[in-house]
Amino acid sequence: MKNKLSWVMAAALFALPANAMAFTFAAGSMTSWSGCDDDCDGASSLSYTDDQVSMFISEMQSAGHTRDHWYTNGNVWSSDLVEDYFGGQDYFYTDPHTLYIFSGHGSAYNDDSGLQKFSAPMCRAGTNNSCSITSERTRLGERTGVFASSTGNIRWIILCTCYSVHTQPGQQWGDQFYYGTDIVFGYRGLSADSENTDEVPEDFAEASFSGGDKFKAGWFWAIEDWWVDDVGSLVASGTSSANANDRRDNMTKSWARRPNTQLHSYRAWSWHEG
Repeated sequence: MKNKLSWVMAAALFALPANAMAFTFAAGSMTSWSGCDDDCDGASSLSYTDDQVSMFISEMQSAGHTRDHWYTNGNVWSSDLVEDYFGGQDYFYTDPHTLYIFSGHGSAYNDDSGLQKFSAPMCRAGTNNSCSITSERTRLGERTGVFASSTGNIRWIILCTCYSVHTQPGQQWGDQFYYGTDIVFGYRGLSADSENTDEVPEDFAEASFSGGDKFKAGWFWAIEDWWVDDVGSLVASGTSSANANDRRDNMTKSWARRPNTQLHSYRAWSWHEG
């Protein structure tokens, strides 16, 4: 059993500025899969994923938000993101927080019905017998319904991976939005593991969580780079097509959480080449 401790960092210890909209967040990053079980150690190594998350954490903490945990490499378990209804432990490791960020590998695939889904290789540990997390089995932020035996708080998910908000993000993340998450931020196609892009999450935090930029504008600004033409993408949900478009284009950190019983069956997404 790997040792996983949740370090709750009290804002008072760091003399952080007062922030009425402050929240806790959780993080994960993987540069190597060598610490996973033998069946899960086949992914190629990465160089800048830890930098991405570390810089994001620093900017968020300077804005008054509190990092609960940051798991890396062998301590990044797929179980942490799998809905407890499906045998995972998201209710303990991820769902108590308002935001989750992960930097690592990612891919898109089609499920048995031909619908596009997202997958990320992690370690097989905890209660989930899989080397990967898939969007088919994530239900973060659920407040009511069959998956809410343990309610979730997640509103925003940042996935600094390839294909995380790809060509059919409504299919990838449709199940995720019904009772919970507001927006998933990620990439359409490949994303570079590069010193030119390691500041992307930090820039997003500066624009939209330290500052008050609309999330869409902040994310698209953050992925801009002179040398690397990554395509940033995001997908949001709503009660109607117009509502989903409005939430995609205009949501900021100050928007109130939607009512617990409000069902979101519409999706809206957008992308921008840096």
